[in-house]
Amino acid sequence: MSRAIFGPSGGVGGHPFDDEPYLEHARLSEIRVWSGYAINAVQLLFDIDGDAVESRKHGGHSGSIGTLRLDDGEYLTEIYGRYGSYVESLCLRTNRGQIRRFGGQGGSNEFVYLAPQGFQITGFWGCAGEMIDSIGVHIAPVSVASDH
Repeated sequence: MSRAIFGPSGGVGGHPFDDEPYLEHARLSEIRVWSGYAINAVQLLFDIDGDAVESRKHGGHSGSIGTLRLDDGEYLTEIYGRYGSYVESLCLRTNRGQIRRFGGQGGSNEFVYLAPQGFQITGFWGCAGEMIDSIGVHIAPVSVASDH
């Protein structure tokens, strides 16, 4: 397996989004999450040959912003959370044990996306409107995304 896509988990509303176009020559360097009682929006920041490139912001305009910054050699290995009609909580974990939690306590269903050994999460996809309705992940070998 070289690259793969998993998910999404969540509700059925919103409009499709996919950060896949940013992945070919990019290293994920920061994840931005807007949240309150649920996940309002997400945005990724990529390092492409030393330049910072932002993905489109997916979701609405409310919530407080929180970030997870990834140092050189650090990468996203797992996302998990809860959902009902939309994604209500989101947790991010890195290979260095850094964990960030966003959102509320609701949601009747759980989801987990864990990159296999030697792989990393390189981007998100799903559907969003005023909230993140559903979320899934792109994964790639650590060496592929880290070389860029």
